[in-house]
Amino acid sequence: MTRKDPSPSCGKSREHCSYLCYICFSPILLRLQDSCYHVRVRFAEKLHKGLFSMKLPLEFMAIFSLAANDPVRERRTGIKRFLQLNIQRRRDFIKQTPGLGGW
Repeated sequence: MTRKDPSPSCGKSREHCSYLCYICFSPILLRLQDSCYHVRVRFAEKLHKGLFSMKLPLEFMAIFSLAANDPVRERRTGIKRFLQLNIQRRRDFIKQTPGLGGW
């Protein structure tokens, strides 16, 4: 069994792609607007897990805004909750970490 290459899909090295280039970012944007309900749910859960554990950069939080047009009201409410939890987590992290401008 072979392992996937951890480098970004745009072909740039991990160090060079520390920012999110459009080529790397755009394919994952549309997962939250997929026509299949289960794809949207699973992607939102994985995105929340990655953001909440601080493994994904802050830019990924913008993807949650694409759920505003979700046809299922419960999903929109769930995404809003994910967004609020992630914002609170990042605020708490800044408060607890000296040198990052915590209050």
